[in-house]
Amino acid sequence: MKTVRFGILALILALSTMSVRALTFNNNDLLLVFHETGYKDVICNLGQISQFLGKAGGTIINVNNFDKAAVIANFDGTLDGVKYSLIAATGSDPISARKTWLSNAEPTSTPVLISGSRLANQLSKILKIGGEAATNTANSAVQIALTSSDDVNSYTQIATDGGVTDISTLGGASDFVVEQDPDATVRFFQISATTVSPKPAATQIGSFALTSAGALTFTAGTSGGTTQIPQPTLSVSRSGTITTISFQSLANATYRLRYSSTLGTTIVPNWTTGSSVTGTGGTVSLTDDSTGVRFYAVEAF
Repeated sequence: MKTVRFGILALILALSTMSVRALTFNNNDLLLVFHETGYKDVICNLGQISQFLGKAGGTIINVNNFDKAAVIANFDGTLDGVKYSLIAATGSDPISARKTWLSNAEPTSTPVLISGSRLANQLSKILKIGGEAATNTANSAVQIALTSSDDVNSYTQIATDGGVTDISTLGGASDFVVEQDPDATVRFFQISATTVSPKPAATQIGSFALTSAGALTFTAGTSGGTTQIPQPTLSVSRSGTITTISFQSLANATYRLRYSSTLGTTIVPNWTTGSSVTGTGGTVSLTDDSTGVRFYAVEAF
């Protein structure tokens, strides 16, 4: 069982590809966050998010540019009981270019794009977390921030709006749980704003896996190492009671139909699941037999 210690932590010099300096933070930097009740929050800057974008499905990147020893030392030599997450955000302007990137610990949920106001909330929290981490480590020697979870500028307090909301979803800013246990994988999604209803699915960039020894690995693409699945343009036709939804598919990707008789009362992942089809690289179709009014969405999974 861990013994909670309070005092000064001697940081071990990181053997990494980053220069030895205080933690810095810029827009689009990817933050690796660790927290556990009774310990300091730990934030590591992994550098620009671009190093993980646009990779071929199945590409594996071993992420070594953070101080594993200092992270583990903060938690009394073990990551048992610790939660980790990965977060990043663009700057606040221009509005049309805003994006966030979040880890998703839920293995079966389907994140969707969100409203501009919700995206602004996500972006504001992430930028504040990174900015305060940089400010609090102005005299640090490594790219890591260790802050008391009771500090008003800590990850814990910012994410939970001062301790009143759920930390696992960034205080409700995220529609899904962003933090995971070591020796488990998180999927990694790019979130942007949309006015479309129903909301389209967010893009999965890849997945991260962290071992209990602190080894972090990124794998590009969706589950199974496939490439990212683009959002299709749908063509809808109806004959009698049969509705046919056709679209250009990605080879070997799997698509399914979602439908609802009402619009806006629930998010797409909670809509009824209809037929499914495997992509061929050409045009494929999904059908539904109904007599009433229905709203449709196509989901890759």
